[in-house]
Amino acid sequence: MATCKSISQTESSLEAWQSRKSLTECLRHSLENKMFNNVTFRVGSEQKTVHAHRMILSIRSGVFEAMFYGPLAEQGEIVIPEVEHDIFEQFLRYLYTDDVRMDCASVMGLLYVSKKYDVKTLEHKCLTYVSSSMTSDNVCVILEQAHVFDEQELKEKALTFILENGDVVLKSSGVTDLCHECLVEIVQAEELEADEQSVFEAVVAWNTLFTINCPNPGKKGQEVYKTQE
Repeated sequence: MATCKSISQTESSLEAWQSRKSLTECLRHSLENKMFNNVTFRVGSEQKTVHAHRMILSIRSGVFEAMFYGPLAEQGEIVIPEVEHDIFEQFLRYLYTDDVRMDCASVMGLLYVSKKYDVKTLEHKCLTYVSSSMTSDNVCVILEQAHVFDEQELKEKALTFILENGDVVLKSSGVTDLCHECLVEIVQAEELEADEQSVFEAVVAWNTLFTINCPNPGKKGQEVYKTQE
């Protein structure tokens, strides 16, 4: 006859992994351990494999819903070369758990992928993080990304920061990440708090990088500098 102790030990050994986990913990476990997957992504320049679940992604994103259950539903592997592997994994973790740990290195990638798949809650978190973490070193990158994503509120905030801290910002390496349009907008602004030497050096630095791919070296840089004279 089995004793209470032996029954308890047997039940413990047969206990399912799900039994003591919350819904969020179960979803995280299934994602991290690649359980019951039914969709495969090839992500980043190296096309690393990432597995997930069609239903969960579709519940969180209308883009995924159309991709997996619409009239032109994807059947095979999905290739996403423009999103880095670690960013996509962070994105999936958020879809499964609402948990995201962004930093300055990952926030722009997460902003891009949240917009791509129309996940407004994550997009808002990214914009909030970016708005609260501007520095003279990263504000040019923030301005350029706000320009690319057409985030007018963020762009205005970044531009104001740049204009108020012009001398310091224009000496940062981020100046070379600006497009021609954004650079012109900065140097033309009457509110720019920067001396002529700082502006000149920034334009030279931008032009030096630009000429690598420009058929008319120096032309764009000259045009930019002339706008602030």
